[in-house]
Amino acid sequence: MNRLYIRAHESQAESTDKEGRAPFALEDQFEWLLLSTTADVLSSGKGKSSAQLHAFLQEQGFVYGDPIFIPPEHRVQVRRVELAKGQHRHAQQVVPFLLEESLGQSLDELHYTVLNKADKDALWVSIVAKEVMVSWLNNLREMGWQQLIILPVNNLLPFWPEQDADADFIFTSAEYLLYKDQDSISCLPLANQSYLPKREKYNLCCDPDELVGFESLASSFELLTPWSNQSSHHKGKLESWLYVIAVRVQNNSQFLLSNLCHGEFGRQTQIMSQLKPWFWIALLALFSF
Repeated sequence: MNRLYIRAHESQAESTDKEGRAPFALEDQFEWLLLSTTADVLSSGKGKSSAQLHAFLQEQGFVYGDPIFIPPEHRVQVRRVELAKGQHRHAQQVVPFLLEESLGQSLDELHYTVLNKADKDALWVSIVAKEVMVSWLNNLREMGWQQLIILPVNNLLPFWPEQDADADFIFTSAEYLLYKDQDSISCLPLANQSYLPKREKYNLCCDPDELVGFESLASSFELLTPWSNQSSHHKGKLESWLYVIAVRVQNNSQFLLSNLCHGEFGRQTQIMSQLKPWFWIALLALFSF
C-alpha cells in the first residue's frame, strides 16, 4: 500500500495564544513523503499548508492509506518496565502502576501505548499526556485530516538497531537527539549532547556533519543509516530525516502497531464521542412527538 508520511512541528507560540491554542499546537505547514509499497518515492516536499497539500495530492491523483503523522518527539516518553510472572496478561491495566513512580504526572492524565505486547518479561511503553493527544487530534482534524495514524519516531527506537542492540543508540533530528539505553528513550535538545554518558561504543544515526560533536562520548561509533539535510545525494535518492523514518516503517508494517490512536483516542471511540450529543437530541426529539 502507498503510504503518506507527514512530519508535524509545533507552532512557535510559547503559551496559549489569542485563539486559545495550547503551547503544543501544531503548525499548519508540513514536510511530506509519499512512498510506494516497495518504498519508492512517489512525491515529496515541504512548506505546504494542509489545504495546499490536500489540493496537491488530489490534483496528482495519488492513492494511499491513512496518512502517518510523525509528531514532535519531545512530547513523548518511552520507558521499559519489567513484568512479574503473569502480568503480561493484563499489561494494559498493570503498566501505568508500574511506571507511576517514574512519571511526574497523574496516571489519569497520561496515554499509554505498549510497543511489544508479545513479550512476557519486559515491555517498552510509549507515554504522552492526554491533553497533548487531544490538541494534536483536534488540530489535525481542523486541518482536514480525519483518519490518520500518529507514530512518534520515539516508538521505533526500542527495536532499532536490530544488530548490536546492547550498545546505546543516538538518533538526532534538526533540534533534538533521542538517546536509547537499556531502560528508556530520552529526548534532549541537540545542543545538550555533552550531557550524555561516555561509552565504549555508540550506535549513531545522524547527519554526518554532526558526527564531530559526538566524538568525545565514545571510543568508537557505528554510523547507521546516515541522513542529510540536503534533499538528495549524488545519485538523486532522498536521504532526509523523514525518508529514513518512512522507509523503516514501510519495510516493516509491524511498526504501525505503535500508533498512538487507540483506546479513547481510537477511531471508533472518537466517532462515538462526537455522536453522543446528537444521539440524545435525536432521542428527545423522537419522544416529543
